[in-house]
Amino acid sequence: FVMYKPVNAPPVQRLSSIVAQQLEDMIVRGEFLPGESLISERELAKQIGVSRPSLREALTELRSRGLIEMTRNRGAVIADLTKATFADPLAQLLERHPQSIHNLIEVRIILETQAAALAAIRSKKSDLDRIEKALRAHIRGRSRNTATLTALDFEFHKEIALASHNIILSHTIHGMSDLITAFVQRGYEKILKSADPRKEKSAIEQQHTAIFEAIRKGDPEAARAAVDVHLRLTEVVWTEELPVA
Repeated sequence: FVMYKPVNAPPVQRLSSIVAQQLEDMIVRGEFLPGESLISERELAKQIGVSRPSLREALTELRSRGLIEMTRNRGAVIADLTKATFADPLAQLLERHPQSIHNLIEVRIILETQAAALAAIRSKKSDLDRIEKALRAHIRGRSRNTATLTALDFEFHKEIALASHNIILSHTIHGMSDLITAFVQRGYEKILKSADPRKEKSAIEQQHTAIFEAIRKGDPEAARAAVDVHLRLTEVVWTEELPVA
């Protein structure tokens, strides 16, 4: 009498788990940014080729992993994996100790020069299009609202981080957004009160353009150097007084 042993075959994977893994892979590849909404449930199910119940199960799985958040108005939103961890306490620390701004600049130089160098190597045409779009939006921005100018400025840096195709790097930079924008906004407040606001803003635009051109040309060292120059000049604006009108 022959005793047959059960075959140790892997269990059949649920369709929803396959979909969840596919979406997670896209997040890991940096195809979505923290805070970005997925397309509508109906359209997403259609594009992936699954039923809406299977998609809902997949989204529930991603939510349990902490990768997305479900909102009433925007649906599924990519979670910020770093923001809640350190940004708020550090922002409060810098409020109490403004001299620590130099530490923030040092960290930005470390992270963003590398992001630009990687973007110069890895960026696709779609990445370059997004960076250029953000650059043009900032150049066209004539608002005297410092929050608007700051948002346009950070959008440019955010797109470069995304183009690095390093999920840890892009999430870390995005996770520092509140920390960074609080001080960028102060810089714009100084600029708008200066003797020649247009000249000061134009200088930033030229620096951003130099960064983009280096990335577009695929020159990582030039991109790294352009970001380094930009952030060191930014530090001057943040920490020194500009001539007032």
